[in-house]
Amino acid sequence: MNKDRFKDLRRQAEKQLVGQERQIESLDRADLAKMAHELAVHQIELEIQNEELRQSRTLAEESRDRYLDLYDFAPVSYFTLDEHSRVVEANLTGCQMLKMERRNLLRKSFNKFIDPEDSDRFYFCRKKVLENSSKQTCALKMQKADGVPFFAQLDSIKVGEGRLRVAVSDISERKQAEELVIKSMDQVKQVKLEWEGTVDSLLQLIFLLDEQGRILRANRTVEAWNLGGIGAVHGMEMHILLHPGCTDQDCYLETLWPQARDKLVLGQSIEREFEDSILGRHLSIQIRPILARKDSLRIKADSFAVAIIWDITRRKRIEGERERLIQELQDAVANIKRLRGLLPICASCKKIRDDKGYWNELEAYILDHSEAEFTHGFCPDCMKKLYGVVLEEDTDSKKQ
Repeated sequence: MNKDRFKDLRRQAEKQLVGQERQIESLDRADLAKMAHELAVHQIELEIQNEELRQSRTLAEESRDRYLDLYDFAPVSYFTLDEHSRVVEANLTGCQMLKMERRNLLRKSFNKFIDPEDSDRFYFCRKKVLENSSKQTCALKMQKADGVPFFAQLDSIKVGEGRLRVAVSDISERKQAEELVIKSMDQVKQVKLEWEGTVDSLLQLIFLLDEQGRILRANRTVEAWNLGGIGAVHGMEMHILLHPGCTDQDCYLETLWPQARDKLVLGQSIEREFEDSILGRHLSIQIRPILARKDSLRIKADSFAVAIIWDITRRKRIEGERERLIQELQDAVANIKRLRGLLPICASCKKIRDDKGYWNELEAYILDHSEAEFTHGFCPDCMKKLYGVVLEEDTDSKKQ
């Protein structure tokens, strides 16, 4: 309160006392003493109230100073904008963010620091706050006084007629991290599509299984095998999928998973071959663990194992044919070997001695040890010797 204000109050008080002086003159001594006492008490009360006011003022000033310190040195930039979006208040953090001193920043349009591409977004955000008196948040691209761009999040509230208080946070690092995450997710999606395309092109059945042996995912080979669509097999067990309606408790598919699971928990694989009469195929089934699980580091995951099923019917048929041909070749080679080497033959009667020491007629030995057969007739020399007949065939052969 300044000196002029004190003088004005004194003049008003003296003016009010002019009419009261005559009343005081008419009072007796006892009334004057009583009035003096009342004035003294009232004076003390005023002094006490004045002291309380001074203390309240001191506390208010201290509180204001603390508020100003918190306001100026807050980690968030604060700006107060008038109805024309001009800056009327700004804390030190905001001045440092925009690279401008406070005296130069005040009365300057806040729109100057908004990127032109996002000016419309800020306009509609500001309009919505003023119309609804509710807090609004928007992310904008801004630029500092030196032209350096940055991404900011603006939280705005209405603080008066046409006025806004805006909290501005620099989210450039978060924005870059979000863009990196989006880029990484796009890469993951691309790799996922490429991997699914690769797996779907395989001829083998491939299943991702959970810990109960239920199918989580399958490749498109299930459709080629006429087992159903990819989505339809989700949650099914291999036994139910491959052998629908089968109630045989001893079916190999019914007993395979319990055997496999005992090995999978130890990080081991299992591989079996079966002749499946229901499918009419020979199958090779391999079940592998997704993760090597240890008690010290157990990673929780839905995918527990991968099952790979090959149709080896053609391979088995080829193997059977190959075994048959090999056996036939071995038999043929064995027969050929019997007529090779040195054969003990009598120089006179032409009998041949076998491995057991018996002497056999030449015809009988050859019949027993080869696939040759005999037809009987006479040679020209024997015909001439026995019957005196000379065959024309013999004459022609001699001329030659």
